[in-house]
Amino acid sequence: MLHKTQGICIHFIKYKETSIIAKIYTKNFGLQSYLLNGVRKEKPAFKIALFQPLTQLDMVVYHKEGKDMLQRISEIRCPQPYQSLQSDGLKVNMAFFLSEVLSKTLQGEEEHQELYDFLATELYSLDASQNPENFPVYFLVHLIEKLGFLGKNASFIFEQLYQAQFIKQKPAYFEPEIQWLEKLQQTKNFESLEIPTNIRKQLLNYLLAYYRFHFEYFGEIKSLNILRSL
Repeated sequence: MLHKTQGICIHFIKYKETSIIAKIYTKNFGLQSYLLNGVRKEKPAFKIALFQPLTQLDMVVYHKEGKDMLQRISEIRCPQPYQSLQSDGLKVNMAFFLSEVLSKTLQGEEEHQELYDFLATELYSLDASQNPENFPVYFLVHLIEKLGFLGKNASFIFEQLYQAQFIKQKPAYFEPEIQWLEKLQQTKNFESLEIPTNIRKQLLNYLLAYYRFHFEYFGEIKSLNILRSL
């Protein structure tokens, strides 16, 4: 049966000689895997550029219920191409980072429209941004909230990290970081905050440690070294 849905491509892997399997987070069906035959041929039915990390898509799909089921796509298009997210060097690095984070945290096939709308809106905000340096920490804070792990306030993050021995000092030691986390939680405009570079880098480290605490197979983020150099 055919269904219309929106989707955000997380990443794809090559499959056999000319095909790919694309992981796409859909608005109606959660995270799905789509088999696309022949997209690496000279004249493909669908251009492979549609499956670059974080591309937003309108799709008509064949959907079958079942865990780990490979789905199929009947029609696909990109309704609003990014202007800079996939061409600006800094934003390209951020896109790879966000793609890695999402691939490790988006789980299951349940519909979660609030989470989908958050992702779609914030990715367009990043694309339009003139000063995106704060975006990774802003995104991590709000994503963990949407996933239900943020806790009652920003200090809760450091309390859990301390109890799990991810950090050696008690939460009171991290008061500057906690204050900036609270500001990130409360704002919708990540460009408005003038976070010191050293604080922003520390926040990135602590937030990723918090993700590792909650997601068993989160592990290391391969693109992190690039962001740390920014």
